[in-house]
Amino acid sequence: MMRVNLKKRAVLCGLLLTLTAGAEETSFRVLTYNLNVHQSVFGKRHMRSKIKEILLRIHGYDFVALQEVFNPVVREEIQKNSTFPYFKFGGGGLVILSQFPILESKSKKLKGCSFRGCLQADGILVSKIRIDESRFLYFANIKLEENTWNPYSLTIRRKQLKEVETTIEDLKYLKQPLIVLGSFNIYPNGRLYQKFVSELNMRDVWSEFQSQISYYPEWIRRGETLVKSGGRDRVKRFDYIFYAPNGEEISLVSSHVVMKSPFEKELLSDRFGLESTFRYKNRQ
Repeated sequence: MMRVNLKKRAVLCGLLLTLTAGAEETSFRVLTYNLNVHQSVFGKRHMRSKIKEILLRIHGYDFVALQEVFNPVVREEIQKNSTFPYFKFGGGGLVILSQFPILESKSKKLKGCSFRGCLQADGILVSKIRIDESRFLYFANIKLEENTWNPYSLTIRRKQLKEVETTIEDLKYLKQPLIVLGSFNIYPNGRLYQKFVSELNMRDVWSEFQSQISYYPEWIRRGETLVKSGGRDRVKRFDYIFYAPNGEEISLVSSHVVMKSPFEKELLSDRFGLESTFRYKNRQ
């Protein structure tokens, strides 16, 4: 069994969270990453290297949403060797990792598929997470139909998004902060995007934050998460973090595209990750 010495560093992370919460200014970091890890991928040596890179990549966050983690060995190693004490697995290769207690979770397979998607199964994984004695956060990890070039896939994605919207409406009724993130595989400012944002009154972290990163290259400013998509006419921003603050109870601090790190021998996936930092509103 492979061992990565990250557990001790998690103690400090938990201590910092406790001190911040005590000052009534709890902030937390969120990461979404489509790892594109399939059942038959990698030889043993490459597998060990890949798992180590994944564990290093997800370290230091309070919440992580992963998509397309279909390989059972990778899931097992994440569970055993990551610094997260709480975790949930769902259909569509969905994973939620948390530094805070996960009180309950529900996984749902979304209807429809095409080509390779029929083997993967798209889905939604929702978790209720306790921040402290009186604060809760709902966290929804999404994976929709991924073939963007196929008209039939667009029809499937539209129907799947409707299922997601129904789930989100039910969660918003609970009057708690909500973060919805993952691989939506829809174009920014397209019809499906506009419908989702406007009808559900969801906030897109990248739309809010991109004006503050003018010093980055154009493709980063556009928040592209599909590797090798820079320079094309259509923006390949398929991965999103949306949030509903519930009366401004949470606010966005920052957001960044997560690119290749020095410790990675090669790109971790065919996608880049997306991270955001949020802050809870001060209590009166």
